[in-house]
Amino acid sequence: MSQMNSLYKRYPCRDQQINSLTAILTRDTSKPPALILYGTEATGKTVVAKAVLDEIGIAYAYVSCKECITVRHIFEKAYTSCVALVGAPNGTQGSEQKSPRPDSVNNLAVMLQKLLLHSRPIILVLDGVDKQREITSTILSGVARMGDMIENLTVVLVVTAYGPRLLNSSEPPSIHFPAYSKEECVKILSLSPKSIFEIDNETEYSSEMENEDRWLWTQCCSAIWDIMGKYAARNVNALKDVVDELWPSLVRPIVENEYGIRDFPKLFNRLKNEELRHSEEIYLASRIVTSSKIPSDGDLEASNRTHDLPYFSKYLLCAAYLASYNSAKNDTRYFSKFSDKSGSRKRAKRKRTGRQVII
Repeated sequence: MSQMNSLYKRYPCRDQQINSLTAILTRDTSKPPALILYGTEATGKTVVAKAVLDEIGIAYAYVSCKECITVRHIFEKAYTSCVALVGAPNGTQGSEQKSPRPDSVNNLAVMLQKLLLHSRPIILVLDGVDKQREITSTILSGVARMGDMIENLTVVLVVTAYGPRLLNSSEPPSIHFPAYSKEECVKILSLSPKSIFEIDNETEYSSEMENEDRWLWTQCCSAIWDIMGKYAARNVNALKDVVDELWPSLVRPIVENEYGIRDFPKLFNRLKNEELRHSEEIYLASRIVTSSKIPSDGDLEASNRTHDLPYFSKYLLCAAYLASYNSAKNDTRYFSKFSDKSGSRKRAKRKRTGRQVII
């Protein structure tokens, strides 16, 4: 119980997920062959899974699929991680060049089956596997079914979105990590507030100063969430980045003895005015183009690379722009998946009916 309490304190607002994950992975009978952890970004899926596995003492191999270029790279990294965990099988010790490298799901399953034949039960965690461009539902289904073939293996898939079409097989147990609410985000960020004044070795950090710092930090997080919670600061990490950026400007009047710590409305209004004035100055400066600073071809090429959109967003934006030229009444005709087939069937039926009438 003390282990769970420590996890609750380290990862607040995730008690239900910690309990579910612990109950599934510590079954006395048989562990599930696969487990799905899903939720949006910055919801604690990876960090909670690692903490629970470390706490209950189950051996696991972790693979960050975001660092893998291709699907084959994922398979190779998964196998090498398992080898590093349980040791190389007999007859395969040698140089890295001669070590086997799986190039498909079936090959990976066969190699892991030989590797884990007489080993202890392990867990293979594939983090962000749905973000890989080459991944398909067939490959994900094959990866999830490896636990059915290998008795000592449980595959944990950490994904962003989970639906019935993600896997073409029987649905494994899943744990949802919902997005944090405003109260939960403020509670999490309040665990490590920043100080108003600089603290050196000679200054004593009293409990009163800690309470003042925590109060002002909580007020700042709550106010910024109200303004930017649905846009730029949609998760805990983004909110923390924004608060860290604005915190020095917020506490500067307190350090200079212009306002008190409890004058938060005045502090925040001054902060908003300063940020608005700063953004206007940046906009005006960007509109001033001097003749002495004409960009070269190399600068333009570098600028294009800097402001390039993500891979899928670029093509989706182009497709939406081109589709906007069509009339809205033709959307079903041009973009519906079943419109062409139904239309062709109707036209064929009309032709057959016309021929029968003529006959």
